[in-house]
Amino acid sequence: MEPVESTSRTQRAILWIVVIGVLALVGLMVTKIVLWEMRPRTTVSISGSVFRVDIVDTEEARQKGLGGRTSLGKDEGMLFVFNTERFWSFWMKGMKFPIDIIWLDKDNQVVHIEHDVQPDSEPYTEYTPPEPAQYVLEIAAGQAKRANIRVGSVMKVDVAEEGL
Repeated sequence: MEPVESTSRTQRAILWIVVIGVLALVGLMVTKIVLWEMRPRTTVSISGSVFRVDIVDTEEARQKGLGGRTSLGKDEGMLFVFNTERFWSFWMKGMKFPIDIIWLDKDNQVVHIEHDVQPDSEPYTEYTPPEPAQYVLEIAAGQAKRANIRVGSVMKVDVAEEGL
């Protein structure tokens, strides 16, 4: 009789291990979702179009950029924030989809746009504005033309969300 009871205990122990493992995985997934939703974001408007953007203001985040993502919604973007105006160069390392790259000066005015920049492989093409910029906005390819964003357009940032 003892071997049956021992087997039953072993099965229960395995079941509990599986249940705890599944709960741990669910907890990890929920944590990742919450952290994703809590990432620094704000709303910007430019030429009458509104984009919900991730704020990128650290060197580590700048290096990663949109690399690794599989898409970007038509009303989404990434806003790179720098401390000073410079000729900030961008490349498409790790990119899987085309984007429009928009450089803006310290007054949030567009100084240069690269339309429909395609992902490429090494050696990577670097895209650099002809004038210094302090901000760079990356949006889905074609959205700059659709929104009629041009050199001279001014970006407005929701200052209540982000003090830029």
